[in-house]
Amino acid sequence: MVWLDICDEQGNAFYFDIHHVERRRVERRWRHSVSGTCGNGLVEMEVLVEPGGQGEVTFVDLSVGTAMHNQLLSGIDSFSLETGLLEAAKRHCGLSRPQAEMNEPYPHIGRPMNPLVVEPGPTWRSIG
Repeated sequence: MVWLDICDEQGNAFYFDIHHVERRRVERRWRHSVSGTCGNGLVEMEVLVEPGGQGEVTFVDLSVGTAMHNQLLSGIDSFSLETGLLEAAKRHCGLSRPQAEMNEPYPHIGRPMNPLVVEPGPTWRSIG
C-alpha cells in the first residue's frame, strides 16, 4: 500500500493499494499497467494506471446503486490525485529516473549517451 500526499476536505489521506502489475512489450519499449484500489478510508474505487508516455489513469466504479466515483473525487483536485497515482506507479515499476535520463534517445537504460574511447592515440602521430 502506498500513501499519497493528498488529503480531501475532511482531512482523509488517500492511498493506492497495488494488486497487479502487467508488463508488455509494445514495439521497442516496455509498457506497464498497474491495477489496484484507491481510496480515503471511507470510499474506495478500482484504478488502472498506465504510467508510460503521458500517463493515463482510469477509475472503475464497481459499486451498485450509488455513484462512489463522485464521492471519492468530490473533495479533492482530480488532477492532483491522478498525478500522485502516476508517480506511485512509476516508482513501483522502477520507472522514476532523473529528468535528464528521460530524454535520452536510446530505449535502453544502461547504454551511454556519449561513447568514450579509452585507448592511446596512434603512434604515427607522436613521431615527427
